Amino acid sequence: MKFTTDITAWLDKLDDVQWTNSLGSRKISGNLPNGSEVEFSISTELAKSHHDMDRFPVQLVARVKIDGVPCSHWGCMDNEGNAKLVNWFIPKEAAAFEVGHRAQSLAREKAERLFETL
Repeated sequence: MKFTTDITAWLDKLDDVQWTNSLGSRKISGNLPNGSEVEFSISTELAKSHHDMDRFPVQLVARVKIDGVPCSHWGCMDNEGNAKLVNWFIPKEAAAFEVGHRAQSLAREKAERLFETL
């Protein structure tokens, strides 16, 4: 895995993902154009030492899995990186939730119609 200090370049790699489901607890899933499933999650880590406490007391860590296999992660090194990650994630999570909710509603309506025919 190549390391980059630019979170924007790292997040840009996920531009082609069609986010389709909000899995709760800061986790979304979607698909790449080739059909591979992508899972993206964010966790919060607290500073592990007094030295880290001065630089960034709270660090956001993003993780990516493709087809269930961990393939990349990012730990923000400052509050600016944390903010970029949150600003990228929130609209993706909202859109994924909407798509997933719509799909669940359609599936429920179909199941109810099928049940009525029994």
